[in-house]
Amino acid sequence: MTTFKEDKLAVEQSAQIQQSTDTFHRWLAMKHPEIRDCESVLNRFKGYMDFTDPSSEDDFEFALGNMPDIRGYARQHVPTPVEVHAQLVEAICEKLRSPNGDGVGGRYSDDNLTSLRLQMKYWSIDQLKAKLETVTSKQAQSQLSVPELKQIVRDSALRRRVDGYPTLPAFIVPQGQIQAVKCDSAYLLGLAKNDFYEYRRMVSRFGSAQISERQRGE
Repeated sequence: MTTFKEDKLAVEQSAQIQQSTDTFHRWLAMKHPEIRDCESVLNRFKGYMDFTDPSSEDDFEFALGNMPDIRGYARQHVPTPVEVHAQLVEAICEKLRSPNGDGVGGRYSDDNLTSLRLQMKYWSIDQLKAKLETVTSKQAQSQLSVPELKQIVRDSALRRRVDGYPTLPAFIVPQGQIQAVKCDSAYLLGLAKNDFYEYRRMVSRFGSAQISERQRGE
């Protein structure tokens, strides 16, 4: 085999390994969230399968059936919807709570939080996530200067007029999590590399223009 063919084959195999790896992560997150997605689990599958061949979700299911011990040592607790709901409520209240419980400084008093908890009891998980994203973003923006805030308002209004999508917030609550994270270029680029399914969901929700701008650091 010539050096050219060896180099070309190496590139093709590397691309196929990456594609199979992406399929693996997507399959594990969607079909088996109870199994921890970590390097040791990935290496077990790579040791059992040939990732240089195209691998489907059915292939990974077959492999998992022949490696039952993985379910034991890599098992993790998957919160139930009730648990996620409760955790989101607590996360929101924690961010809004006044340090002394008196409501000073624009935060919520203990009485305010009691009323809010009663309201949120009937909210959906998506509503709670949206609330947590909003609260986190507003608290971050409170640290900005007036010119910076005005620019954010202008940019948000322009995006709504141009593409009709909701404004991509500065902080978001990732799928399956309850803590808001900063939605910056590093986060989106990492998402595109490590969780393409979630990345595509973000694009569908906020539009490719906003996602691309944020990835460029704009």
